Amino acid sequence: MLQILKNLFCPIKINHITDNNSLKDLCKEIDKYKICAIDTEFMRNRTYYPILCLIQINVNDKLYIIDPISYKLNLSGIYKILDNKNIKKIIHSARHDLEVLFFDKKIKNYQNIIDTQIMANFCYLNHNIGYKLLTKKLCSKTLSDESQRSNWKKRPLTDKQIKYAALDVKYLIKIYYKLDKKLQKLNRQSWFEWEMSDFLKKNKNHNPSEPKNLIKRFSLNKKSSHYIQNITSLAIIRDNLAQKMNLPRNFVIHDDLIEKIMKYQPKSLSDLAKFRSLDKKISNQDKENIIAIFTNEIADNEEENIVKNNKLNKKELAHYNKSKKILSEISEKYKIDKSFIITDKNLKAIIGQNNQISKLLQNWRYEIFGKKIKSL
Repeated sequence: MLQILKNLFCPIKINHITDNNSLKDLCKEIDKYKICAIDTEFMRNRTYYPILCLIQINVNDKLYIIDPISYKLNLSGIYKILDNKNIKKIIHSARHDLEVLFFDKKIKNYQNIIDTQIMANFCYLNHNIGYKLLTKKLCSKTLSDESQRSNWKKRPLTDKQIKYAALDVKYLIKIYYKLDKKLQKLNRQSWFEWEMSDFLKKNKNHNPSEPKNLIKRFSLNKKSSHYIQNITSLAIIRDNLAQKMNLPRNFVIHDDLIEKIMKYQPKSLSDLAKFRSLDKKISNQDKENIIAIFTNEIADNEEENIVKNNKLNKKELAHYNKSKKILSEISEKYKIDKSFIITDKNLKAIIGQNNQISKLLQNWRYEIFGKKIKSL
């Protein structure tokens, strides 16, 4: 009841950017204070390419909504802000926001991004904690997720949607300062700075259409190199079709259907016709390309890029179990989630291949864990 009364008598003021002059003034304001919080709302549940629907910004505790769908806005000023190394951009779980903002850009120019989700991993908080839980823990504010999955492309937006979007940046700067204080107290600022630098480098180099990324969603354990080569070829064909049709990959050929095709290996159009759920928009030429995978007409050399899951032998398994025990001890000591230090898959790769420690455990990870297992 108290919160309802507070919302009634002290409504949140939201500034709507409806023209380029207002947008320029906002960018000047950000440049003045050298720090802002940023979030986006986007849609990609029915398209291959994401649709940027809103950009929310908090600067000097003022909330702004930028609507690139309703208004013809020149967003170049926002991109200059993102590329300005002297301005801190606070974003929670930044990967998708940056991907959406730069999906059609050949060069990803952004600097001095601060991800509060990554910060929280070093501050005794839940691994990959969500913004709402983080706001509850650090700011004692309860946020609704009622509009989270609403249609952000549809206009006009409802008052609930606009408020929800604005609240996504309202507490971010406050959260940043609280987490930064914790990092200083724990003497982990250098850990976080390295982690952010590594995250941004990987994010800029990440290409979701690379063959090794296209097959990550499939189980390749105990699969032959020939199988991996074929499923890679099939995933590439699907990705090209999805781009051409601007549909999500699963709308074109579902993951389950990919695995069924791999199992039955169709060698003719009539064989492929048995899969009735195959999108009817797929041309006969594209179907021929699928069939060619199983008749050895398509040569693919991508298999060397795939990390194979080799089964550990008895000695390696003993080392793996020792390493897991050490990892648990380190995780408990530093209050950092085990999977944030190293994934189980990468730990097995270290034990099985015996040459990946310096590659998979760098900087703070090597200091607290890599050194411990190097002798193994």
